[in-house]
Amino acid sequence: MSDHVITISGKTCSGKTFLLNQLLGTGLFNKLVTSTTRFPREGEKSGEDYHFIPSSLAEHYIDKGMFLEHNVYGNNVYGLTKHELTSKLGEGKVPCVILTPNGVEAYRKFLAEEFGLKVVSIFIDCPQDLLVDRLVARVLKEPVIDEKILKVNIDRAISVSLNEQHWRNYLDWDLIVSAKSDGVFDKVIKFTKQFSNT
Repeated sequence: MSDHVITISGKTCSGKTFLLNQLLGTGLFNKLVTSTTRFPREGEKSGEDYHFIPSSLAEHYIDKGMFLEHNVYGNNVYGLTKHELTSKLGEGKVPCVILTPNGVEAYRKFLAEEFGLKVVSIFIDCPQDLLVDRLVARVLKEPVIDEKILKVNIDRAISVSLNEQHWRNYLDWDLIVSAKSDGVFDKVIKFTKQFSNT
């Protein structure tokens, strides 16, 4: 069993999912699948990208203390169940998960106390101009009913990015990488591979 869990954090559209997929492609890591009440985006699969659950089930998980950590974004609940963590720990790979900074804090405390595990935290730093370009591109992929809704969605996406400005300085990260640097993902994979042999 691994004695580490890798957490990946960064602002919306910084490249967290891409990085996670690169790590999974090495065969040394497995993914902790977060539950969410939001609807799947095109191409997303329940159990692989997220566990897509109804709001009533999320409320049940919260009431019964079944989430290791959870947050609300855009009126949707996101959280990792304790069951998901325990099931992945026994697979012989290093578990990885995408988290907000406050989620990383919750993991550090819980994993140390309950399992004696260490969290290795990675933050992807991405310049604001690149984030806005990616956010707008994401919004433009969604089906559009009219221009007013499109403008609301773009404004909401930019607002999310602005609200995440402080995240880089939120924690003492184990590794901070720039999304604009050459070879950034190779650097992260090299850094995280040292924890795959534990």
